[in-house]
Amino acid sequence: MTSWNYRIMRHKICGSTWYALHEVYYEGGKPTTWTIDPVNLHGDTADGIIKCLEQMLRDANKYRGKILKYK
Repeated sequence: MTSWNYRIMRHKICGSTWYALHEVYYEGGKPTTWTIDPVNLHGDTADGIIKCLEQMLRDANKYRGKILKYK
């Protein structure tokens, strides 16, 4: 079964570390792929943007102790 959510990913480039939120896709409950670029927030309405932000925050909080490494 395929699913996805938002996850915080740790980036390391030239000795510098930074974090970003990505869409992560799963197969059989394991992360398999993710967006190349961090998520870009946009929506058709203000309410749509707020709902998206709320989902991002729920996912980020749920997995805050399981940050993925961006490869």
